[in-house]
This record gives sequence, C-alpha cells and structure tokens, in this order.
Amino acid sequence: MTTSKLVFGINAPVTKQSSTFPRRIDEDLSLGLDIGIGSCGQALIKWSKTDNSFIGQLPPSDGPIVFIGVRAFDVPERNDKTGVKLKNPERRAARLMRRTIRRRAQRMQKVRILLKETGILPSDYSLQNDSWRKEHEKANPLQCRVEALDRKISDWEFSSVLIHLAKHRGFKSNKKSDLVSDAKGKEGGTLESTRANHERLKNYRTIGEMWLSDSKFEERKRNREGSYTATMLRDDLLEEIRLIFKSQRVLGNDTATTELENRFIRIFTHQNPMQDPIHLLGDCPFEKNEKTFSSALLLL
Repeated sequence: MTTSKLVFGINAPVTKQSSTFPRRIDEDLSLGLDIGIGSCGQALIKWSKTDNSFIGQLPPSDGPIVFIGVRAFDVPERNDKTGVKLKNPERRAARLMRRTIRRRAQRMQKVRILLKETGILPSDYSLQNDSWRKEHEKANPLQCRVEALDRKISDWEFSSVLIHLAKHRGFKSNKKSDLVSDAKGKEGGTLESTRANHERLKNYRTIGEMWLSDSKFEERKRNREGSYTATMLRDDLLEEIRLIFKSQRVLGNDTATTELENRFIRIFTHQNPMQDPIHLLGDCPFEKNEKTFSSALLLL
C-alpha cells in the first residue's frame, strides 16, 4: 500500500472530501481546532478581517461556518481492575526501548567501521549484513575474552571480543554518589546486583572470567524480565578492556595498539549528556538577563 502526500484521497488521512470544503485560498477564512484525547474537531469560519461582530461569541447557526468536521481515533487508554488508565507508561517504555536499540546499533556500526579501518576485519567484510560474520566466524566471544589474557588471539577472535564488549557494555548510573558504596536497592534490582557482582569480581581477573567460572552464571549469563542479577558496572567492563589490550601487547599482538584502544574506549564509553532544563525556561519580564524562576525566588 503506497502512501499519499495528499490530504484527501483513498490513502490519505481524509478519504472523502466534503462538498462544502473550499478549494481556493481565501484570506477571510479562519481555521478553528478542538483537539481532544480521542478526537480532533475542525471548523472553517468565513468573516472579513475588519468584521469583529463575532469575536468573543459563537457565530449564528446560519452564519459563516464554511466547513465543520471531526476526526475520531482510538483513545490511548486501557481498562484494568483499578479503573481507566492512560497508556503513557507503556508507550514511554516502548519508546525508550526503541531508542536503546537504535543507539546500540549505531554504536556497533562505529565499532565495525573502526575494526575495518585498522585492518582487523577484512576488506570484504559487510557492514550492512551481519550474517557474513556469523558464517565466517566460529569463535566463542566469551571464551576468547578469557583466553585473550593468556595467549595471543587472532584478528577474528580479537574483533569478536571487541564487538561482544561493545554490545553488552554494562550499567552506568547518573548519580553523583558512589554507586557501589551507596547501593540500597531491592534484592535483584540494578543497584543491589551491581554491588554484589562488583564484590564477586574481586575473586576473578575480569568479568568474562567470572561469567565462565562462577557457578552463579553457569546456567544464565544475561538478565531476565524483572531480574537484573547479571548486571555489571560499566567501569568494571572498562577495566577488562584495558587488561585485554595490555595483555595482547605483552603477548606480541601488533593490532592491539594504544591508538586502537583509545578509539575503541571512546566509542564504548560515549553517552549523550543529560538535557539541561534551564533552556526550557522563559526570560524574566522583571529582571534583565534572568530566567522566570529567578523572579519567583525574589518574592520569597
């Protein structure tokens, strides 16, 4: 089904045009909209710009209403045991998930471009079709993360390790306090899980080694809905990245350069800054070069 750029038509928002709808530009026409949660009412009223007889009151029924209509749609509500509730939380959660998936895909694309530029990935590697890698690579990325600490790994294994780390880069809190020492979340929650995993990591060199060796992660190494027991701190994963690069340089891997390490870490740690709400405030009408909230503080 093809989309239409027209307002009226079979595939357009309005399938049928009213016979009273004007077809020419008329400067004496005014558009009125009544936007509700489940409908959008429209009306075209014809009066001269110099005619103020209808301002502040409704025009007569036989007056200058040229077109009137309404577009109804499904109300974003749902009924549950406690009554009618808006779908805003569900829509917000879906929107955030789409954003997370989109940003992860962009990050993975940057990593693959970096690996291709440095020659770790071959020149015929397809950046658009990930099935190419799945067909030509048999390495277990988690196993390679552990073996990279003790032996020189191949370029394919090295690329598998970096791609795997970039895909699952852990949790980073925006709190100013120390996340590890200030974790007071419920059991199985993000804060409590990251604190527990950080303490458990003291018995291992890296997170990859802990995932392979610890009995806690023997059956499941990823989170499930409502449980975040496998959540790792991003800083702990960052330490694993540095240790892998350092070990590979000691073992004679010429591709594990300091430049590649720094460029990969920049991609791995990049995070958009939090939005500053100050630009949403208007200018204060009383105090020059001040925002509106400043005038409210002066009245206290």
